[in-house]
Amino acid sequence: MVCTNTTTTFNGFTFTYLAAQSDPAQGKFCYRVQSATPMNQNDLSNWVLEVCPDCPDFFRQFINIESCSSTPAQAGANCEKRNFVPPNQVPLIGVVFNYSLKRNPNNSATFCVDFDTPLELGEVRVGFKAGNNTFVSPVKICGPVCSGIKGCP
Repeated sequence: MVCTNTTTTFNGFTFTYLAAQSDPAQGKFCYRVQSATPMNQNDLSNWVLEVCPDCPDFFRQFINIESCSSTPAQAGANCEKRNFVPPNQVPLIGVVFNYSLKRNPNNSATFCVDFDTPLELGEVRVGFKAGNNTFVSPVKICGPVCSGIKGCP
């Protein structure tokens, strides 16, 4: 699968796939999230990286997170696998990064997730929650897909 778009900016935040820090063949994907202008009226409280939109059942059953990180580090920050969409949350299946990012100009953080399975590089969506509102990217960016993996149609 081909991926050409590495960045999307929407509703006050920019999401960028960091190819130099990622290694899809080893299951590693890294992103920078940065506040953008015009700024959102609320801070970002969490964001979601869609994983395997081409084969979500395969993701749910067979792919797990080995580790995740965020820089700068933040007390209580973590990531978790999301197999279903809870009420009033970003409507994407994938990895949710629970990290608060202030909406100050050019404020940013870097996130990496390591999966226990090598994945292909394809097109996925990202989304975030700020205040009581959720947003999903209108543009897909580079991210983890399952096409080409045995067991995924």
